[in-house]
Amino acid sequence: MMNVKLLDCTLRDGGYYTNWDFDDSFVMDYINAVNTSTINVIEIGYRSSVKNIYRGQYYYLPLRTIERIRELANDTMQLSLMINAKEYINENVEDDLANCKEFIDLIRIAISPDNLQYGLELARKIKDIGFNTTLNVMYMHKILQTPNILMELNKDSDAVDYLYIVDSYGSCLPNQVAEIINKAEDILKSRIGFHGHDNIGLSFANTIAAIQAGAVIVDSSFMGMGRGAGNLKTELMSAYIAKNNNDDMDYSSIANFLDNLEDMRRECKWGYNLPYIFSGLEALPQKDAMDLLSMKRYSTSTIIKMLSDSDGEEVIANETILNISESDSLNKLNMHNNVLIIGGGDSAVTHSDAIHTFADKYDSLVIHSSLKYVSQYKDMKCVQVLCLAGEETLKSKNHYTAKHINSFFISVRNANTIMVPEQWKNRVYSIEDCLRIKDERNIYHVSPLGIALGIVNILSINNVHLAGFDGYSIHDEQAYLGEEVEKILREYALINKNANIISITDTNYDIKTNSVYSYI
Repeated sequence: MMNVKLLDCTLRDGGYYTNWDFDDSFVMDYINAVNTSTINVIEIGYRSSVKNIYRGQYYYLPLRTIERIRELANDTMQLSLMINAKEYINENVEDDLANCKEFIDLIRIAISPDNLQYGLELARKIKDIGFNTTLNVMYMHKILQTPNILMELNKDSDAVDYLYIVDSYGSCLPNQVAEIINKAEDILKSRIGFHGHDNIGLSFANTIAAIQAGAVIVDSSFMGMGRGAGNLKTELMSAYIAKNNNDDMDYSSIANFLDNLEDMRRECKWGYNLPYIFSGLEALPQKDAMDLLSMKRYSTSTIIKMLSDSDGEEVIANETILNISESDSLNKLNMHNNVLIIGGGDSAVTHSDAIHTFADKYDSLVIHSSLKYVSQYKDMKCVQVLCLAGEETLKSKNHYTAKHINSFFISVRNANTIMVPEQWKNRVYSIEDCLRIKDERNIYHVSPLGIALGIVNILSINNVHLAGFDGYSIHDEQAYLGEEVEKILREYALINKNANIISITDTNYDIKTNSVYSYI
């Protein structure tokens, strides 16, 4: 018999793909599936402090949401929520948690191995309010390297009911999981839990190894729904526990929920793939792979290269790409006093006739920072150039020859990966993009707007108009691209005090706006 608790975290971990918004019918189907499974605990989301960005109800868990889940779930089902320890360094955790004490059985605290002491202090405060607690220690690969980290947890182990080992990068093997669980069992008074990720397809094997080594509670989510490569599949683990315990399990509600969840999986595309496999094998943050995949700019091979080449500085010469500083193309572009940068927002189509008239009237140099609507302007008389941030050449070369485009510009950072179509030969130039977005791992994210402003910078043109920069809704899965644009515009204004950037179509960005129709 398997004496282990199964905790399902679909609503919390799956929220990374839905922005923690789940409609009522989804939640009802989920609870029906949970109620007929061998799940003992459901983690219903985060309880988070206020953010200056939209997140759904399962990120903040208002009391009425918690009450509703409590009403729907079986009486024997325990409810859990997670908090991020770093959010409560200067906050009173009791203010956020006290009102849900009647409904929540378990508070889970996500903590880095570098902040264990603070995690224990926070667990003690939560324990004193009256909750059971878990300390979810992330980055298991770090514990493998320095297992003495676990000794710190003995300082106030009574504050923690369950000590979770989290294979954050999905990089660990079953024998490594067993080794750490065994050590934790020997050192600590707390009961041990395990949360595995599926980057290299070992979440099930690792979980079984954890249970055999002494873990008494393990995590899963339906269809593995979760950040990046995802988690152990609840339907698999629940069925495995039922079989080992000779329990009957009604699969009909689970099957119905999985049928509905499959549509979401196809849209959101969680689950392991080659970049996630690579990040798992190399013990790299799967957030990096997730961010690069969601940009839809890069091929799989380029993503893997970017993950493995963290400094992003290596540039390999591509003889089919010309360097703008070594060509006479600048002379053709330097004949303009005004630049019009056209983005991929729908206003670039809605107002295309007016934008066309504006560009011709003011003899603008037209820079396309998006491939999306380039063909819309094929009859424009102005000089037009196109910025390519990723593998857009692969998308476009089979659709049109772009004869109306005078030049194509890429970042020097991408010169070694860009494939140049034959019909674009002698028109593709590399340029130092004016602003490059750099993440916490020093990976450079090339932006088409950064390339466009790099052109503007070289030409020393101060009058810049934007069209088709509509911005993104906070609900949009690509809202982070809007944050990228905001950051670039803000930083460009700082480095070029004379820049006069005006949007001539409606925009959500924090920039000066006029109407294109007022110009024509």
